[in-house]
Amino acid sequence: HVLVVLEDLVLDIAPTPILVYTEDSSTDEPHSVATYIKEILHGRQPASKLDTENEDHLRQLQEAELLSYQTPSAAAELLTNWTTVDGRRTILNAGCGTGQLLAKTLNQLKDDDQDTPDHSLWGIDTSRIAAEISQNRLGEDATILVSDFLEFRGEPQRTTWEEESCTSPTKTVPSFDAVISHPPVV
Repeated sequence: HVLVVLEDLVLDIAPTPILVYTEDSSTDEPHSVATYIKEILHGRQPASKLDTENEDHLRQLQEAELLSYQTPSAAAELLTNWTTVDGRRTILNAGCGTGQLLAKTLNQLKDDDQDTPDHSLWGIDTSRIAAEISQNRLGEDATILVSDFLEFRGEPQRTTWEEESCTSPTKTVPSFDAVISHPPVV
């Protein structure tokens, strides 16, 4: 359970989901940040789920070096189109960050598959926060691993806080039809 204090919001990173507290009080007073956090901890401040479509939130997380770089839309579109051709349905996104490429890929696969989805999407990232955001964004449509892609050997593993606390068996990592990544960072 981690509180991340940013410029004008506080993230509450717990098992799931990631909660956002938008500061609505003045920070000019002494101890106002401490008072605000106390209000959060005592449940007196309203929270909302982190909206990964909110560019202001993502920019703040990025500036705080809590997220990876966002793939430009044109590059994401090209990668998505390449990834989903020729019957590729089992896809790994190395350095998936907040799941932007996987979300676009999922939408493309759903459009292609119509009513019979037969895809398996996986992501891997070293940032636990980015991976949790990605998992929240994609839900049960993807499996997100917290690991270094260059050290990943395909072992089954538990990936999120929620999975770590459950008793169900871990998923077996499949062979992949395609491995994609954000250029040129990864």
